[in-house]
Amino acid sequence: METYLSNRFNDIVYNPETSILYHIHKPDTAEMVEEDFKSMLIKWRETVLKVQPQSVLIDALEMNFPMSPELQVWITDEVTVPIFTRTQLQKMCFVMPEEFVSKLSLDQYRDASDKVVEDKSINYVSTRDMAEEWLR
Repeated sequence: METYLSNRFNDIVYNPETSILYHIHKPDTAEMVEEDFKSMLIKWRETVLKVQPQSVLIDALEMNFPMSPELQVWITDEVTVPIFTRTQLQKMCFVMPEEFVSKLSLDQYRDASDKVVEDKSINYVSTRDMAEEWLR
């Protein structure tokens, strides 16, 4: 595993054996402001563009940052579309808790993202093991 970033909000780690890039959100995301969140995602996007993984696993089990509808549009335009159009990325899997405080926001983001990247595979599961199995 190669670590590209590790801070109080997230870890970005790449497994070259499986070609999976992990984006792991940490509990301190509860203390983020919108600019912190955007900065985190820009760094993640740049890592995806640099590494060019086949798959991405986004572990949002401990994410505590609610996304406004405006922020969801920004994510779709500035993160999701670029990573799917400028890479060979084939699959993206989100790991989310069954009952998550920001689930509604994540559902709204999912609906917007799915429309943008209809030809790619995106999945939502509740454990990292399930995500890794689906991504292989």
